[in-house]
Amino acid sequence: PSFLKDLKDLSHEFARRGDQLKKQVMMQESHESQSRRSRSMQAAPVMRVSSMREATMMLEENFGQSMPLDERKRLTDAFKHLEEVSNQYEMELRGRAKKGGVADEHHEDGRLSFKEFEREMMRGGVNWLGREELQHLFDSMDADGSGKLNLGELQCTAIRLTDLADRVQRFYEENEGMSAENCLLEFGHLLQMGSDLVGSQTRPLIPDCYISASSCHLNHPEHGFGQMWRSRLDSDESCWIASDKDETPWLQWRFPSRREIRAVATKGNPNAAFWVTSFKIRYWEDEIEDDEPLPAEDDPRWKEYQLKKHSVTLEGNFDMNTRKDNFLVPFVASCVRICPQDKHGPCYSMRASLYGSFRPPPQTSERDFELFCKNFEGLSRPPAKSTPPTRLTLKRPKSPDHRDSQSRS
Repeated sequence: PSFLKDLKDLSHEFARRGDQLKKQVMMQESHESQSRRSRSMQAAPVMRVSSMREATMMLEENFGQSMPLDERKRLTDAFKHLEEVSNQYEMELRGRAKKGGVADEHHEDGRLSFKEFEREMMRGGVNWLGREELQHLFDSMDADGSGKLNLGELQCTAIRLTDLADRVQRFYEENEGMSAENCLLEFGHLLQMGSDLVGSQTRPLIPDCYISASSCHLNHPEHGFGQMWRSRLDSDESCWIASDKDETPWLQWRFPSRREIRAVATKGNPNAAFWVTSFKIRYWEDEIEDDEPLPAEDDPRWKEYQLKKHSVTLEGNFDMNTRKDNFLVPFVASCVRICPQDKHGPCYSMRASLYGSFRPPPQTSERDFELFCKNFEGLSRPPAKSTPPTRLTLKRPKSPDHRDSQSRS
């Protein structure tokens, strides 16, 4: 694309100089002879030829010494200018161009270095990214870690972007009443969170028997006893409610294989003013077989979610139904627990879900997470209690009729 763009610029410069000559000839004094003017006007099309040699030959054959000296000089200067530009560009392609006494960086192996990538992004009009952000983008595309982008890596990125554009379009069509700006914001928010790893009532991604809790209030089914589907995020009939005597409650999800956890979403009790205001996360990294019992509470292999080797208490909800999203430094686990710390109301009550990836990649560093928070400032912070925001949500089907745990499993 850069080569074609430069050729286009050269042709435009060629035409521009020809048009300038034509205008100058047309504005000449009326006392000039008609024959001279006609010969000068015929010189303008010569500026549009693509070959320097052909232009020079045409100039000599068609006009010879009969062309006025000043017009002949203008044409000669134009040819020299174009020749200089073309020679300079040829030198740049061969890596011999110098800028400020330092050789420019080019490679003849067909791969892009970061410096070339940065220059091409600027030429393409992508000028809103800083150098650090461009470097982060370059590194994410450099799959083999060679420090250069090959054709395969560029094609892979193009395919991903095409798929992403299709997903945005489908998301926009599914949310007809949403403005384009809000649609992009909502889609970006969901994209950063990843896939729902728990699932909804109508489309569960893990069975209800893989969801458990430390206790249920009064051992009542409406509080989750034997019906843990009530703890799913889209449940609007009731939720999980821990026993009022449980001092260390937890809500747990167990997965058939390891998952990458990126975010957690929570809601309060849909029927009463009960909700969890803060919580911690514990997780089990190793895979657990179906017939294997759950790890004991005091097993040292349980890990607590931390940042910079310090325990983290995440912010919960401030009302019954507003969804609260917490972004996490991604970690890999086969079993995850939410451990409520504080509550509003007499009992710990919540609906929750986990988000991330079904295919865990290499672990993300805390630096990547800090860069993400910088670019998406405010997404992981709780909204102000005084003015709860109205969150844009996907259209969801109505909740199914009441079903017992056995039929749902």
